[in-house]
Amino acid sequence: MVMRDYLVARGIPSANVLVDSKGYSTFATATNTLAVMKERRLHSVLVVSQYFHLSRTKLALRRIGIGTVYSAHARYFALRDFYSIPAN
Repeated sequence: MVMRDYLVARGIPSANVLVDSKGYSTFATATNTLAVMKERRLHSVLVVSQYFHLSRTKLALRRIGIGTVYSAHARYFALRDFYSIPAN
């Protein structure tokens, strides 16, 4: 709910923000997201989280069939975030 409140405080209409209250794991969140997207005929998703979580979340979403995944994170960078930087 913190991220929802953050987005709404910055002008995003609360009706446009979906909160996954059943996302107890990254895979559960991906599965729940796919169901909502099919129901609403959506074709892309924006993930807003800590940088540390984005790689895992984007991978899970793509693995279950969501092809277009955008992401955003806070400008704050922690040392643990180095573990999330993809090695190319």
